[in-house]
Amino acid sequence: NFADDRDHQRELLIHWLNQPNLDQAVVFTATQIESEEIADMLEDADYSVTYLHGGIPQKVRNRRLESLRKGRTKILVATDVAARGIDIASITHVINIGLPMKAEDYVHRIGRTGRAGRTGDAISLVNVRDHRRLRDISDYTSAKIEVLTVEGLEPTLNPADFSGSKAKKGGRGRGRNGNGGGRSSGGGRRFERSGGGRGDRNDRGDRDS
Repeated sequence: NFADDRDHQRELLIHWLNQPNLDQAVVFTATQIESEEIADMLEDADYSVTYLHGGIPQKVRNRRLESLRKGRTKILVATDVAARGIDIASITHVINIGLPMKAEDYVHRIGRTGRAGRTGDAISLVNVRDHRRLRDISDYTSAKIEVLTVEGLEPTLNPADFSGSKAKKGGRGRGRNGNGGGRSSGGGRRFERSGGGRGDRNDRGDRDS
């Protein structure tokens, strides 16, 4: 999904997290601060969520991962470093908030879903600044990245407007604050999916099991 701005990006995130076939999900962010902000937003909306990043003590990280493995936590918001090595078969969705600098990191991210012979979805919520990275990922994976449009969250500009290094100004406004930009949905490598649903909030999985 190409997002106009941060608010639009988060609207799209909520849309994907509400999919009926979502069991558990990993949401990747670029920074530690962003991982905490998104986890706080989701927790306020009564999602079962926790976050991981390199600034969290290892003992706490282990507790949060154990909560995810046992299904007490449904959504993990994480940075790349913190999420390395996660191998949980019930993760059905990976959602990228923006794209990593390196294409190989993208491949690592989407590898968190579809484990143990299961199937899953990988979705990227990107903005115009990510256009070059999107092309690099497509070249690296030798795969065309599918572009979708979410009804009610359509782009203000045609996705073709992002084919250059700069987006055109203007476009259809929908009452959102921000500087416009284009929105389209899609991105991410696509897999078949397995079912599931959301669980209850659980203090971010910090309770000892």
